[in-house]
Amino acid sequence: MLFLGFDTEIKFRFNRQSPLVAFHVVLTCLVLIPVQGMENSFLRRTCQLTSHTGQAGEGYFSTSGQQLVFQSEREVDNPFSQIYTLDLKTDKYHRISTGKGKATCAFFHPTGSRILFASNHHDSQTAEDQGAEAKLHSSFWERKYSSVYDENMEIYTANRSGQELRRLTNHVGYDAQGTYSPNGEHIVFCSFRSAYPIDQLSEENQKRFKVNPSYFGEIYLMRYDGSKVQRLTYQPGYDGGPFFSPDGKKIIWQRFDYEGLTSDIFTMDLDGKNQQQVTRFESMSWAPYFHPSGEYIIFASNKLSFANFELFLVDTEGQRQPVRVTYNQRFDGLPVFSPEGNKLCWTSNRTNSGESQLFLADWNHRSARQALLNSTKESPHSFQPNITESDLLSQVKFLASDNLAGRMTGTAGTQKAAEYISEYLKQIGLQPLSDSFLQPFEFTSGVKVTPSNNFFELHLANSVDRLTTGISYQPLSFTANRTVSGEVVFAGYGLLAPEEGFNSYQDLDVRGKIVLIFRYAPKSVSIGRHQQLNQYMSLPYKAMVARKQGAKALLVATGPISPDSGTLVPLEFDTNLTSGIVSVSINGQVANHMFALAGKNIKSVQQQIEIERPSAATHFEIPGLRVKISTNVDRIIGKDQNVIGLLPGQIDEYVMVGAHYDHIGKGDFRTLTKNEKEGDIHNGADDNASGTAAVLEIAHAMSGNQKRGILFSFWSGEELGFIGSTHFAENPLIDLSKIVAYINLDMVGKLRNDRLLLQGVGSSPHWTQLIKKHNDKAAFQLTLSDNPYLPTDAVTFYTRKIPVINLFTGGHQNYNRPEDDSETLNYGGLQRISQFSADIISDLADLNARLPYTEVKGNLAFVSDLDILHIELGMSMNYSANDVVGIKVSRVHIGSPAERAGIKNGDVIVELAGRRITHVYHYTYAVDSLKIGKGTTIVVNRGGEQMSFRILPIGKK
Repeated sequence: MLFLGFDTEIKFRFNRQSPLVAFHVVLTCLVLIPVQGMENSFLRRTCQLTSHTGQAGEGYFSTSGQQLVFQSEREVDNPFSQIYTLDLKTDKYHRISTGKGKATCAFFHPTGSRILFASNHHDSQTAEDQGAEAKLHSSFWERKYSSVYDENMEIYTANRSGQELRRLTNHVGYDAQGTYSPNGEHIVFCSFRSAYPIDQLSEENQKRFKVNPSYFGEIYLMRYDGSKVQRLTYQPGYDGGPFFSPDGKKIIWQRFDYEGLTSDIFTMDLDGKNQQQVTRFESMSWAPYFHPSGEYIIFASNKLSFANFELFLVDTEGQRQPVRVTYNQRFDGLPVFSPEGNKLCWTSNRTNSGESQLFLADWNHRSARQALLNSTKESPHSFQPNITESDLLSQVKFLASDNLAGRMTGTAGTQKAAEYISEYLKQIGLQPLSDSFLQPFEFTSGVKVTPSNNFFELHLANSVDRLTTGISYQPLSFTANRTVSGEVVFAGYGLLAPEEGFNSYQDLDVRGKIVLIFRYAPKSVSIGRHQQLNQYMSLPYKAMVARKQGAKALLVATGPISPDSGTLVPLEFDTNLTSGIVSVSINGQVANHMFALAGKNIKSVQQQIEIERPSAATHFEIPGLRVKISTNVDRIIGKDQNVIGLLPGQIDEYVMVGAHYDHIGKGDFRTLTKNEKEGDIHNGADDNASGTAAVLEIAHAMSGNQKRGILFSFWSGEELGFIGSTHFAENPLIDLSKIVAYINLDMVGKLRNDRLLLQGVGSSPHWTQLIKKHNDKAAFQLTLSDNPYLPTDAVTFYTRKIPVINLFTGGHQNYNRPEDDSETLNYGGLQRISQFSADIISDLADLNARLPYTEVKGNLAFVSDLDILHIELGMSMNYSANDVVGIKVSRVHIGSPAERAGIKNGDVIVELAGRRITHVYHYTYAVDSLKIGKGTTIVVNRGGEQMSFRILPIGKK
């Protein structure tokens, strides 16, 4: 929704829809054609609505269809456009805007009571700008362009008389192009605010802003009163001209490419998700507007020639070729349907003077539907044998679509992704390593509770009450499976934090008893103190503490002054195995009953504990109560698959390139979103649809006549701890010793300022030279990191003595959040990274000698889910092993404390520092309790025999 002015000899002044500041085109010869006959298929009784001297355009209907609101340059003392209404019955005009400065982009509220528009009349420079503009108008032929994206443009509303003016936006940067939702509750608009302050932009973007500020235009949503502003688009390049769909569920807009030369029509949900490209018209397609039926879209495009904009139709899914509506050879644009869908209003310069004016015609809906049905279907995307931006975009859009639901390991989403990848490898001629491109594997995906196999009984002197599973109580996911009974004793928050001077069990004997505790930790303390105690409030840790104190079972209640008061702890999967103690959550009603038996008020007790005096921690027995509990939680075995294809070579050696294709579904415990978007699909466009798409495109681009074979691998289960790549390494489909190098691409879709990080370079002395050789052409700003112990699948192969590198464009604000969508990636950068990787892989495949492997020694900071710990033992752990009790050592690092102690690959740790280890949390807290430089005992199971060693922890660097 942006006014395009057209003066004599076809002068284009793009104000709102085009990414260009403005441009003028002079045609030396115009051949006028009899347009009426050619347009009769869709348009009848075409008439010119406005004829006042000066340009007019961008008209939008009121809900009744009886009025239009539009903009026009008709004020005697102001050369800029202002906002007017036109009564279609009486032909009467009324100005809505103030008459000062510039006003543009008007739209009726659905009730018809108010009108939305943008204006800069509040700017103190408006009078001076009006004078300067008047001089430019008088010297038109010398004028080359003018800025229409005023940084002082803000959005206002007024009543139908132009009174009761209300300002809705107040942000430096162009704010305009606002339209109401059908219910009037929301406004969608375009803003350049993300570019400000300009001096904080990169040097490259500052230059870009001077040439084309619309590059920074993005779509925003806000409430009708200007509150709750939410940014919806993040793609480089201009996004503008937004409107709502007739049902209010979608937003339609045009998106320009990186250079601002072509644009296409897109739709998205109101939260910015599910962005879908409607047109692929290879032209400047813009000004989209839905027909009220919701069946099709009308838009303007210069498909025929640069200066000739015509109107076209396209179906809402973009499945058929657009259909031409107008035949003017000048300009037709900014089309709008009447509310009933039987009339079309648009802006055109088909006037005698050549000035743009509003036109109105009857619209033939039936003919439009038939024309689209007869139109040729769009062919599916045709992938090219070289690496292109459009191919990468197509790959990422599929992998990061809502249809795959975030690609959580073991779900239908990863199944669809694996099928897609497998079919693509087949189509481009790769070979499977077995009878299929798929390598299946099993993993522990969750836990389930069968109520008939669990019970919880309250035994009093004269009664036995059995609680309802899932309502009054719930086994916790890490519970041991057994039956216990005993007396109940309350132990506050159940915290044991010796370093912080906090012990809920001080002077309390819980041996042989069932311990009742509050969830969380005291919060009515200083921020620093709260952070200290938070390190110890995990429920698996509390269960381990209770077990170490001699308790039979642990009962957890969410206290009345805690978040989610009185609710059960959700049955969430906590990775592996058991805490070694029966662990159960009880609801508020059951907890209140227990406290009442002890003559206590639960809220008063929690408030007293909140004072945080550990030396006098509140604890007491529940007299007369015995509890009998039986828990039986089943581990759920999930299934998923890796996808692996081979491009054969001439010798029995291979270069492997890989990426993980799984993500985190709807977020679960790994999401970094803590707001109303919790539970939304996390599409993982950068993490790691970007790397997956890159590997697919590299595979397609390879010629196939290289010396060594190339393995293209796609892993699932990376987000759960490298499950897929570890399964391949432990169950290889090809001799691992034949793999000369592994190249991993993980999160490579966010190239910024040409900065690319290559990790693991220290795994071979030849990496640096090889990388720099190919970067002479690629011209990245490289950062090379030697550390091969990385939180990616690359570590799986390095620990098997294979040189590795990992390509990474860095973290960002969308990481592990629902906003990591396909439209946010830099596809130009992704194309360059893919080509750079392909060049390195081709070189590796043809080298005469193998790439030598370097054993990285010293204090290794292996980054994993334990990377918050300050202690380094030097072991990579396999948390997905289902057939062991303990934690399996996947790889012992060279020169590490573990190697010096005598630990070997495949050992299963069952005890560390006197703590029994059956769960990842046990291992975490055991490691966290160690002291740097102070030896401790580690017990492992090796081939069925338990062996004890002394290990000397070191500090991480």
